Amino acid sequence: MLKKRLAAFVTLGCLFGIPALPADLPLPVHQAAAEAAQEVSTPEAFTQALYENLNARNTSFSIIYDGSYESVYNGDFDAMMQKAFDLHQSGSSDDFDYLQYNIATYQFNVPAISDRSEFQFNITYREPLDWLQQVNQDVASILPSLRGNTDYDTIRNVHDYVVNRITYDNSLTRYTAYQGIVEQSTVCQGYALLTYKLLTDLGIPCRYIRGYAGESHAWNIVKLGSQWYFLDTTWDDPVGSG
Repeated sequence: MLKKRLAAFVTLGCLFGIPALPADLPLPVHQAAAEAAQEVSTPEAFTQALYENLNARNTSFSIIYDGSYESVYNGDFDAMMQKAFDLHQSGSSDDFDYLQYNIATYQFNVPAISDRSEFQFNITYREPLDWLQQVNQDVASILPSLRGNTDYDTIRNVHDYVVNRITYDNSLTRYTAYQGIVEQSTVCQGYALLTYKLLTDLGIPCRYIRGYAGESHAWNIVKLGSQWYFLDTTWDDPVGSG
């Protein structure tokens, strides 16, 4: 029986093309007891268990895989995580793009790899559970005022709400929709995540996009009719009071 130890650690700042958090900036931490280990026996069930823990914003949890560990982990940790990020529950804006880009770091450890291996995960979220709950509460209260007579009106209303509420964070220390909606200041990532959540909750197909626009940047694409359009609430934000 093959037994060995695997460990991996990934900082999402560099991976996703956004600035990593400064070393002296404390990350918000959702303090929660470690979840009891779940035991699964298929790759699909492993991915589902990982998704459920991430979507619940659990910070420390274990998944026991009954079978060859190579069925779920072939040496590419990012690919293993991406399968969970790709899952999307209908009607939810907490998972998918919103989940993936709200994780600051993730790491896993497998003390002994065999035909029954325990994957131990530790996750740090940029927007922990209590922040997410506040965002969802605030979003639910403002959605009725943003819904227009047409999808175009709804998209325009969301766009205008975001650019008129948020001021760009020149200190580059705020990255979340929470900081955008509660503190009214964030960087492009927070603009795009809040835009994503508002439009998704209003039933408008929307995706979070990351890339390079003179520097690392984040924006959205939104579907209107049969076409997808670019939507950049960061660059559309007026300067000053204009």
